[in-house]
Parts: sequence; structure tokens; C-alpha cells
Amino acid sequence: MVFRVPDAIDLCHNIHFKKSCMNRLIALVFSLILFPVGLKAQLPLHSKAPEIVLENIYGPNAPRELPTLASFKNKVVVLDFWATWCGPCIASFPKISRLHKKYKHKGVRFLAITNDSKQKLENFFQERKVDFWIGRSKVDFRNYKVTTKDGSTTIPRVCIINREGKVAYWGSKLSEKMIEDVIATGHVITKVKTELATKPVIRYGRFRAGEDPLYNGAWSFAFPKKKMPNTVVMNQFVIRPSLGDFGGIAISRGKAFKISIIKHQLTEALTFLSNLSSPVWIDSKVADQFYDIIYSKFNQNQPEAFKEIKDGILDGLALQLKPITKVRAVNLLSIKVLTKDLIRPESEIKDGTYHLYASVKSVIAQLERKTGKYFLADKKLHQMFLRTNGLNIWKESAENILAFLRKNKYEIKRVNREVTTYELSVKN
Repeated sequence: MVFRVPDAIDLCHNIHFKKSCMNRLIALVFSLILFPVGLKAQLPLHSKAPEIVLENIYGPNAPRELPTLASFKNKVVVLDFWATWCGPCIASFPKISRLHKKYKHKGVRFLAITNDSKQKLENFFQERKVDFWIGRSKVDFRNYKVTTKDGSTTIPRVCIINREGKVAYWGSKLSEKMIEDVIATGHVITKVKTELATKPVIRYGRFRAGEDPLYNGAWSFAFPKKKMPNTVVMNQFVIRPSLGDFGGIAISRGKAFKISIIKHQLTEALTFLSNLSSPVWIDSKVADQFYDIIYSKFNQNQPEAFKEIKDGILDGLALQLKPITKVRAVNLLSIKVLTKDLIRPESEIKDGTYHLYASVKSVIAQLERKTGKYFLADKKLHQMFLRTNGLNIWKESAENILAFLRKNKYEIKRVNREVTTYELSVKN
């Protein structure tokens, strides 16, 4: 069974682990009181920028000799750290391109740096053209503190270096005003919202499947120089109101099934666990607050685990999820001819180019979230990925996504279909 205590820090499913959980709870509370989570290392402003050490350089008119900061003497340099697996990084390329065109004759040089393998990068360039220079360097990721000592990487990350070779800005933002400031004064005078807390705060730590980010956050700060061990507690099932400032889902399948669903509203969690495309399919009659769900159990397959978690949520919170099957008006996405220039199965997507595509399932989900309407895909589009040509379906409006689809020969028709929706309500 799942115990529901609204103000509890941790809820333990298996009675055998009550003592272990209580010990963790006590340690965690004292850690948070005595050791608030600290700030990540950053590149100091006004310090001399580390020399760049490139392994390769790509792009139009790329020089034979690898560029260095010394070769950019008396220039403003914008370093953009990215990777082929980083969707937001690739989505920012059109903006980088516009800024490059505007400032290349004003003494500003743009250089995007990745630590991807050469093969991944060359696969990427076969499908995506850029008009600014891109370099490869693992050393620069470390020197510019993009990759930390524990191996974690934070991107996108931007460093603006002034004509004196000093760091004028280090963060995740980039705007024309910031570049204009550095050209005129050598530093950024625009008031940019701080991206790192200036006072100690309680924050969740990074987490893997089956781990508790609240515990990890306290552990990381208490022992910053130690490598974090595996903090999964087996045969546990945790449900609690979320205390964190960020969320996500981590899942692992093997001898044990482990999953952490962090800071998700109930409808979002139930959408995921029920394999629905979006919360549009759940009509919620209850207040939708944020929860953390942490689960780990041996010899459990995904369908069994998902059912146990879903049943635990509903039973523990005294809710019911009632299916309702009826004919409804839905929007059907289809295409007459499947051409590889437009759409292909995941198995045919080359390594390093994954983020140039979007699954049909994710397109359907975004359209539902942005319109509040039901969408379905034709059967032949199931499990397929469409080429986005740089369109960020997660940020673009529904109108722009629909216009993109129609331009690329997709059809969206209003049809009547028998479908099953769900009603979430409090048990009588």
C-alpha cells in the first residue's frame, strides 16, 4: 500500500525499509538545515579568457589553421557551447546566424564549440547547413567550465570575450544589446537577470532513475568533493507533494525497474503512465498540484510497474480515473506519400542528427497541448519521425506547426472517431 501524508518529506512503500527511510529523512533534514545547497562554479567576469584549443573547424571559409583567441586579437568573440543532442542549442542556430551576419563586419567573431565526436558532427552537417564557424574541443568544455569535474555538462552556454581578451559575459543568454554593450564598453551593462542564486537556497540535486533529488541535493552539498554513490533504495514507492524548483522523468529498465517522476502535475503523471499523448485526454475535476513519484522494484516489467504506480497514486490520493468511450470530433494527421526527405523511421536517423527530427507522437502531443483539441495520426505515421528543418515544435505556436505541416504535404482533416477519454475525480 501507499501511505499518503500531505506534509511528509518521504513516504516508504515497503515496511522493511521504514528504518532506512527514517534514517535518510533525519540525515536529509539536518543536511538541509546545516548545509544549504551551494552554487555551481562559473567563469569569473573580467578574468582573462582561457585560450581555445580546437581539434577541428567547420563552416564556410573555415581556415586551414585552427583559430585561437590570439588570432582574433582586437575582436569581440562570442563562444557558443552546444552539442548535437541538445535541442535548445540547435534551435538557437538561426539566431546565431542572424547575429553573425549583422556583426561580422563590426569586429565580432562567432564560434560555436561542441565536444561531439567527429563522426556525429559530420553526420549533422550532411543534413544541416550553417553559415558560421563550428569547432570541436573537449578541452574548451573543461576550461570554460561547461563540463564540471563530476562530468556533468550544462548547455547551451555562452561566453562573450571583449577586445582585451577578458570575459565580459558567461551564461546562457545572448542578445543584440549585450553584443552592442561589449563593442562599446568592453562589458555587458544590460541588466541581465541573475542565473545563479545569490543566497543559499534548498534545491533539488541531479537524479537518475529511482533516485530522490531532494536527498541527492543535500548529499552533494554536504560532500562536494566526493563522487555521489548510487542512492537508489530498492523496493521503495514514494509519492509526495513536490518541494523542488525543477522536474523531469528518469527511467531505467533492467534487473530492476526504476523511475523518478519529479515535479509533475497529477494529470501529467497519469498521462505518461497511461501512455496518452497529452493531458487533453484527461478531464480533471480535482486541484492539479505538483508531485514527486519515486519507484524501484526488482523483477518488474514496465507495464506492471506503471499499473502499480498509477493504482498507488489513485488509491493513495483517494482518486478515480474513469474511462469514457464515445464518438468525438478529432483532427487526423496523414500524408499521401512517405518520402525520406520528409519522414523516416528512427532506425534510419544517423547518429548526431536526431535533434533535426521530431517524432510524429511528439508533434501530435504539442498540437494537443497548444490547441486543447484531440489529434490522431494515420496508422502509417506511427513510430515515424518527421524532418523539422529547424522548426522548434516545442516553442512554435500551433498555427506555425500546422502551416509547416501543410507546406510539407501533410494533411490535417476533421473526422469523427470512437475514442476513449478519461475523467479524473475524487472517489465517492
